[in-house]
Amino acid sequence: MKKFLILVALLGVSLSIHPSQPQNPRVVIAFVIDQFPFYYFSRHQRHFKYRGFNRFIKEGILYTNAQHAHGIPETAPGHTTLSTGSLPTSHGVVSNRWFENNGTTTVNFTEDEREEKAVIGVPDDVIGRSPHHIKVDALADQMIRHQSSQSNYKAFTVAIKERSAIATAGQNASPFWFNTFRGGFTSSKHYMQRLPRWVKKFNERCGIRQLKKVSWPLSFEADHPAYDFPDINNYDYAGDSSTLAGKSNIPINHSKKNNFEYYVKTPAANKLILDFAECCINNMYKKRSNEKILLWVCLSPLDLVGHIYGPDSLEIVDFIHHIDRQLSNFMSKMERKFGNKVMFVLAADHGVQPIQEISQLQGIEQARRIMAPDLIKRINGMIAQKYDVDNFITRFESTYFIYNIEAAAHLKDKGLLDKAEVDTKKLLLEEPGIKRVWTYDELKKLPCQPNSHEQFYKNHLHEARLGNLIVQPEAYCLVTNYPTGCSHNTPYNYDTHIPLAFYQKGMRPQHIDQPVYAAQLAGSIAKVLDVPPPAASLLDPLPHIVQVAH
Repeated sequence: MKKFLILVALLGVSLSIHPSQPQNPRVVIAFVIDQFPFYYFSRHQRHFKYRGFNRFIKEGILYTNAQHAHGIPETAPGHTTLSTGSLPTSHGVVSNRWFENNGTTTVNFTEDEREEKAVIGVPDDVIGRSPHHIKVDALADQMIRHQSSQSNYKAFTVAIKERSAIATAGQNASPFWFNTFRGGFTSSKHYMQRLPRWVKKFNERCGIRQLKKVSWPLSFEADHPAYDFPDINNYDYAGDSSTLAGKSNIPINHSKKNNFEYYVKTPAANKLILDFAECCINNMYKKRSNEKILLWVCLSPLDLVGHIYGPDSLEIVDFIHHIDRQLSNFMSKMERKFGNKVMFVLAADHGVQPIQEISQLQGIEQARRIMAPDLIKRINGMIAQKYDVDNFITRFESTYFIYNIEAAAHLKDKGLLDKAEVDTKKLLLEEPGIKRVWTYDELKKLPCQPNSHEQFYKNHLHEARLGNLIVQPEAYCLVTNYPTGCSHNTPYNYDTHIPLAFYQKGMRPQHIDQPVYAAQLAGSIAKVLDVPPPAASLLDPLPHIVQVAH
């Protein structure tokens, strides 16, 4: 008995120090999949055959009720929310672009015309890039700010899209994104004066610049149950008649300005991002005892495909299974390198709405596409006839209309602007598929219930960056400038409900069903890495992550 008790005691000690037990991570790798709603898990999980998504679903902490709490989900607001722990009303990134000067001046989120912000290795006429439109700091900024002799922090971001890379990098990380002019990865002089040697070597070695075609092999045989969806081959409402999935000869036209237009819409582009991320880790991790690294890996290609073909298409269904395999391979490599000292995070910047015409075929009768140019024409015709003012509305973007400043000022001088707005709102609300319309000031003053759609829209307000009239469509409806394809600019679950998960070797698997927010992610990773959260982050860390962090 005495020997048995000693054996049990020794076994207990050995279990307590077993290398599979999670430790405070030295490396955190955060995957942000662009345009990945939570419902993709429930729809496709039964055919996940790798330990990519299943690491998060079956072996990690999965938050099943995570939301982006802003009403106009897009790439730039979503990534900025994840990295800053704040909402568009605070961080200021209300859209991928917004408009000034009567809607005639386009302000792209990342663009910066100052010469010292030039993009490295692209033609001189390309406008520079920087994070100067972000009004708050990001998690990476806190890490770099807290560098000391005791703590050596590094932060990097990798993406196809520059806005994904810059939104997660903040002011001080080292972001890299795909150079569509030359092939390979680049950055901005805001962050570095020249590309590191390892980046140049990767660009030379990967051979992208010499490619003349790219293949997209299917993940399964064509008749596999993974593809058993009723409208998977319905391309009647797609934004491009050229299909990509299963093709072996997708051209890369080096004579075009956007040489890699099709390449960046294939699983090969996703693999390129992960290969570059691996190269970044291998070159930048120095195995020092006080070193910690944060790497944002922004997997953008799914969004580029999704806008064209929609979530019911073969392209999207197959792409999801490619991502599953690619994540599995990459995570296995990182675990072999770091063991249980690497933590992985999974998130998304937004979801996606089904193509309206496909929704109608599937029995959702109220689904409809509402063309914004037609609405603008009708509004301006009505205002011109009734108030003798031309061109009252100049543009529509995302989910808001923009006034012509001179026309609005003229109406205001005559005391008619309020009446014109009432008439405009009435016309819009008579349109089937439009649920609510607010002026900017009305929405700003509107009392709202927490977590309501109205509050989500209020969380998006930022002076001079959001339009004059904000429109909320009905569920499965979309006000848009595009006659085909799909988007994600609404406050409904298919656009705001995203996967949010953590995985670390030895972690106790949990599904957390309580409501949480994407904006809690930055503070949670800060807790794990033992740095202060971003300054504008007001929410507590995600539940159960505090225990993991200690």
